[in-house]
Amino acid sequence: MKHLTPTIILVCLVTAIVEILYRLSYWDAQSIPPASVILQTITENQDAFVDAFTSTLKLSMQSLALSFILGFTLAVIFSLNDWIKRAVFPLAIFFQTVPIIAIAPLLVIYFGYGPQTILAAAVFVSLFPILANTLVGLDTIDKNLLELFQVYRQNAWHTLFYLKIPGSYYFIFSGLRISSGLAVIGVVAGEFVAGGGLGALIDTSRTQQRIDLVFASLIGLAVIGLLQIMLLNGINLLITRWRPFKL
Repeated sequence: MKHLTPTIILVCLVTAIVEILYRLSYWDAQSIPPASVILQTITENQDAFVDAFTSTLKLSMQSLALSFILGFTLAVIFSLNDWIKRAVFPLAIFFQTVPIIAIAPLLVIYFGYGPQTILAAAVFVSLFPILANTLVGLDTIDKNLLELFQVYRQNAWHTLFYLKIPGSYYFIFSGLRISSGLAVIGVVAGEFVAGGGLGALIDTSRTQQRIDLVFASLIGLAVIGLLQIMLLNGINLLITRWRPFKL
């Protein structure tokens, strides 16, 4: 909270100034709506906003979980087999250079309209940080510890589960934190073309020139991102209390 206090004070101060200027008719609500207008918009569109928020939150969580499972599994496979790593990993880097907004229409053709397309778009965006960070962690284990495991004639699987994975924990968690934000971006990009959620609500608000509803949706997306970070931090706290990971 000590680190967040200056930010909270700044946000509250700016919000109060904008609100006062709006009340005094010195602020144009059509450019940047004040907090009271945004809250009123959310209240008036409560059912649609809650449904969109819930849909985007659920898909963001699901895509982050799928990205972790797929990224972690691929990193383990690459770590165990250098030939597969050299063959496949450059392709993963190549696909990360393609903007998701250009891929999303193609995903609609493959998967159709619906949550499956949104999940595919989000996983496409959020997979690489988990894969790359986990692979870096698995490949940068202390050589002395690796030699110690070889001295005791531990096989590759024992070395993986008892040394490499615990030793690369902080790399894995760092990749998860990065992917948590990218998952929200991927979900919104998918919702722009496949429909549903806050992404579709933003797109509809754009055509209707509803700036207040766009800002309300943006705040909802920020809340989703914060909720995911808080969840990851809570899981990290529980895991590090159980085992400190000082390899």
